[in-house]
Amino acid sequence: IHKKSKTDDKSQTRYWSDEEHQKFLDALQAVGPKDVKAISNLVGTRSATQVRTHAQKYFIKLARIKKNAEDAVQAGTEGAEQEAWWLQGIDSSSSSSGSTNKSEKLVFRP
Repeated sequence: IHKKSKTDDKSQTRYWSDEEHQKFLDALQAVGPKDVKAISNLVGTRSATQVRTHAQKYFIKLARIKKNAEDAVQAGTEGAEQEAWWLQGIDSSSSSSGSTNKSEKLVFRP
């Protein structure tokens, strides 16, 4: 039986580099959030499991940022609307589980 050594792993570090994250974002747009194996292949340095957990954290963070921005706009915080303009185009509902449509894509509306 061949045991995996540290050098056999696709990843070298726990943290995602800016380059890896950008490849992750590009892959999300290309293949959608459900195909973690394809995203893993496009990133090239992360396993499907690592992509899955990174995506979960990424979507949780997006939802939190969007909620905070919406709350600030509702509270009338000065400048909040201008700071939150880019969040209006993000449909975070496509990141929720439940749908198994493989052609599902993240929806960004400018």
